[in-house]
Amino acid sequence: MNNSIKKTNRIEYFQYIRAISIIAVILIHSRNGISFQNTNGAWNFDYWLILRQIINFPVAVFFFLSGFFAKTKIAEKDGPFYYIKRGGKLYLPFLIWSAIYVIPKLIFDLENVQFLDLVIKTFLGLTAGHLYFILVLLQFTFLTPFLIKSIKLKKYNIYLFLITPLYLILLYLYTFNTGNHLPYYYMIFPAWFIFYYLGLLMNIKKRNILLTKIKNIYFAIFFVALGLLLSIFEGYMQLKLKFPVGFAASQIKFSSFIYSIAVINLT
Repeated sequence: MNNSIKKTNRIEYFQYIRAISIIAVILIHSRNGISFQNTNGAWNFDYWLILRQIINFPVAVFFFLSGFFAKTKIAEKDGPFYYIKRGGKLYLPFLIWSAIYVIPKLIFDLENVQFLDLVIKTFLGLTAGHLYFILVLLQFTFLTPFLIKSIKLKKYNIYLFLITPLYLILLYLYTFNTGNHLPYYYMIFPAWFIFYYLGLLMNIKKRNILLTKIKNIYFAIFFVALGLLLSIFEGYMQLKLKFPVGFAASQIKFSSFIYSIAVINLT
């Protein structure tokens, strides 16, 4: 009975974490809230940029939770059928919503439609920017059996943690040299890998491997505050280096990832 209550409370707790993350995503994408003022020099630009750093944790949290709650036993038991079952459950709704976003273009801009291009974008989820989350989750779905084996055999674990930092270095170099984002940089798994892998690792190891092992809530809060300050500092430094405003505000940068890990640690 006590174990049942403990499990229920744990599920409810993570539902609250999801709810907070959903609110943060809504704020990020709000056209009438903060995102329409993201022009350097606008009267409330500083307010917008700092607020963006504060709410730059949700996607990282979602990917962490996806790994943390991944059904690892099913992934091992089902073998090749796992890809069909799990992939199908994700991709079919993804494809339906991607197709729905095509409808306005077909109705209001039919004469400019290039059908082959539109079909490709529909299958890749490029008809709406926020669908990228499911696309990345699909990539993690196909990687999960390999990652489970790697964790259990204790192979490549350290090297796998390097995937995201190395990818970020590539993004920084590309942006510094071109002044633009790497196209679709947020839609491929290396951009978010560290969070999913961290969640999966904690799922399999059945223990917290982050800084909460110290069990000091004040230290955890300090870690979050430090990550946020680093994120704000890096945002303004990127602007001085003529990086795009979108990069300075982005969830995908070193300091934002430190902040996101700190938030995950606090949860």
